[in-house]
Amino acid sequence: MPDRVYYAEYELRIIMLELRALELRYNHNHDEKGRFTFSSGGAIKQKNSSLKNTNYSKGIGIFNDAYISSESKIKAKDIEDDLKTTKIGREISNYAENLKEPILLDDKTLKLDCNGLKIYGEDDGDKIIVYLRNCENAERAARTVIHECTHRRYGIGQSQWAEAVCFAQELKHKYKRDTLTIAEKRRIIIAVKNGYPEYKWRKGGRIYGRQQDHVRKASER
Repeated sequence: MPDRVYYAEYELRIIMLELRALELRYNHNHDEKGRFTFSSGGAIKQKNSSLKNTNYSKGIGIFNDAYISSESKIKAKDIEDDLKTTKIGREISNYAENLKEPILLDDKTLKLDCNGLKIYGEDDGDKIIVYLRNCENAERAARTVIHECTHRRYGIGQSQWAEAVCFAQELKHKYKRDTLTIAEKRRIIIAVKNGYPEYKWRKGGRIYGRQQDHVRKASER
């Protein structure tokens, strides 16, 4: 088997194993509503966690839609309803209820990257922003919410591996399934390697909010 095929298969297996480990670790340290808990089992303290000092009784929705126009083609309720249609969408909705700042919906900014490609959403460090002008429908906006919340939920980013994890979660919502096929996972790996050439596979990225400098040599190829 050619080296590049071998390493693609290797990366594929590692992604799904580590994603499962992230989910298990997260579920161990949080309740069913996504709130951080401390247990006798030694829960991990999350430095600069978005859940720290959260006011759980604030009684607001997961979105800040105060600044979108009445003519916006996508409303907060449309996104909320779309998230409810899948397991991963419902999980992210529960998690987002306890973010320190609600997710900002922006229908005015046409956000583009340096190559002129649409940016659907981003996390500026204080809050998650979804750019509705770049989303063709509520389903695309919901997928953006899932993608950006996955980054924050697990404290991952700045690596191709992190992007692959987030794309895998949002595609579960797109396809209305809890699992992805081998072919779909392969396409994710190819897409992130082509779409994020500025990132290494793992080196220099974040996991659980901490920078990762040591990675498997095979993963760097």
